[in-house]
Amino acid sequence: MTYSKKIARGIVTGLAALSVAAGISPAADRHDAFGTAVAQAAEKNRSARMNQENASIFAVVESEYQMTGLAVTEGGRIFVSFPHWGAQPADFSLAEVKDGAINPLLQDVNFASLRRLNYVMTANGPRLFALDEGRADAADEEGKTPRVFAIDISGAAPTVEKVYPIKGDSLIAGSLLSDIRVDNITNKAFISDSGAAAILVLDLATGESYRAIDRAPELRKNFQMIYFPNGVYNKLTDVCALELSDRHDMLYFSAMGGDIISSVPVKVLLNKNLTSDSRRKAITTETLFGAPCSGMVRRDTWLIMGDLPDEGIWEFDFQDEVSKGSLFDVGIDIKWADSFAIDNVKNIYFTESQQNLEFDRRETYKLYKISWGKNGQQRQTST
Repeated sequence: MTYSKKIARGIVTGLAALSVAAGISPAADRHDAFGTAVAQAAEKNRSARMNQENASIFAVVESEYQMTGLAVTEGGRIFVSFPHWGAQPADFSLAEVKDGAINPLLQDVNFASLRRLNYVMTANGPRLFALDEGRADAADEEGKTPRVFAIDISGAAPTVEKVYPIKGDSLIAGSLLSDIRVDNITNKAFISDSGAAAILVLDLATGESYRAIDRAPELRKNFQMIYFPNGVYNKLTDVCALELSDRHDMLYFSAMGGDIISSVPVKVLLNKNLTSDSRRKAITTETLFGAPCSGMVRRDTWLIMGDLPDEGIWEFDFQDEVSKGSLFDVGIDIKWADSFAIDNVKNIYFTESQQNLEFDRRETYKLYKISWGKNGQQRQTST
């Protein structure tokens, strides 16, 4: 991959900025000459940031059906979800990948459309939290409202332990729940509403949920479109990708239609005495030079995410004060790196959803793994 795609991204942002002048919609003006120089420097120094030469990438499994959600357990079990949208949905929603094969699970459960998965070791054992995006306008009796499923995976055959409906004031017109991160310390789940720009909090003890930060500018997209080799994609959404810090004291987030990575303290999100506007004041901009993405995962001091315009992977290092991000060149074009997960030796997994391609132009969907060998921890430090 070359830097030319990043220049194209700057042009797209410029066009989006022009739309502001025309009174169309908000966009960012952050890709100026300085921003381009910073991104170029990051590209030149990427080999000093992540040991790419010793990394290998391969497809763990392929499917004729689109895979979006992904979770990998400490023991190496791999779970994927299959949404029920588009022209060719699978007749199952959840599966475990074993020996290169997809094994459907819980086919008797009435999932609406599983969007995301999050593996967590809870006090009661290993659990898989599945975000069923449903429809915000669906009636309760239809079984199509947005829900979170807590799935017990301690045994060979997973079972649904509890279902958490997301309803009431937690949803507004246009809500589309996109990502989930569960904090096993506070027993809370954080959910992004990419359709109506909000971060939700779900109490796993009581089942109550609320919009912690609602329609704040920091949650909005700052791109209106992305140019891909196959054409323009303009179905970009607001806050989408979520990830917790190593101490679970910060929640990182980014919009699918944006390149700004931000964070907010977990304690602020959980403080019910605060208003949405008060919580918004605690948001910190981590970098203006991230990448439009729909998923991310933390690996040590890095956030690893998709870089949609570059058809690749982007890495962001919290400890690098000079160069805040760089393209991780995996050697192949990744057609929409979607959901990410990491195993206990820090190998990276992600789904390729090809979301920007028309159905008749898509190839088989792939689940990829980036490996650094047995220890999976080979890194080079910045100099």
